[in-house]
Order: sequence, then structure tokens, then C-alpha cells
Amino acid sequence: GRILLAHEGAVDEWGLSGSVSVKPEPDGLGLKLDVGLSWGDAVSGVDRLWDDGLTTPRLDEEADGPAMRPRLNAEIGYGLRLISGVATPYGGLALDGGDSRAYRVGARFTVGPALRLGVEANRRERSNDNPEHRILLRGEIDL
Repeated sequence: GRILLAHEGAVDEWGLSGSVSVKPEPDGLGLKLDVGLSWGDAVSGVDRLWDDGLTTPRLDEEADGPAMRPRLNAEIGYGLRLISGVATPYGGLALDGGDSRAYRVGARFTVGPALRLGVEANRRERSNDNPEHRILLRGEIDL
């Protein structure tokens, strides 16, 4: 949990969050599960970017301050052995206590020790707007 103790102006910030994770084997094989629940401003904007990454759709906050609604972010995947690496198909869900939902499905591929590839499809829904759809392709090479 966190709370802002000293500030100037009309700022009110508090938050509470918790998460449960099941990690796969060190080689990436097996079950991977992450479930996080938070209320208030449990993570700052910069921290949220590092924790969730650019691929996780971010749910809206109220215009006059942090959303006090509960938020849930969950992802489940399973690492499978390939001839030259590991494939991890996964699915994810992000809900807030208001009117936003986001779903994602995809697969991450680790090919050898230095190459990682990924493909993901996202759907983001809000009650007052049309759904958004995105496809993300990602590649990483360690030199």
C-alpha cells in the first residue's frame, strides 16, 4: 500500500495493491500465471509502464484524480518446447471497476539464447465508445 504524506495543493493519493505469480521453470517451460488487484493509485504512471510494459492496455483514470475503483490485471500462459527454443501462448485480461475492459491473446517465442519474438492481438472496450483492436509484433535480439 502507499499514501502521499506531504504535498502542496489539492493532491490526494493513496493506493493498495497485491499480486500472485506462478513462474515457469528457468528455461521457460510450464505454467506462467500473474494476477494483480489494486485500488486507488497503487502504482505511479512510470512504475506502471515498467510493470505492465507497452503491450498491456492501460485503463482510464478519472479526470480529477486517480481512479478509486478496483482494477484487475491477469495473464496466463504455458511454455512449450520447440525444436530450437520455447513457445509460450498466453491470454490476458484487464478490468477496472468502471466501464473499461481489455483482452489480449498472443504468443512469445524464445529462439536460442539471444532472440525473442512475439505476436499479440488486443481488444479494448469502453461502454461509451467503440472497441479498439490492435495487433503487436515484437522482436528482441541480444548482441
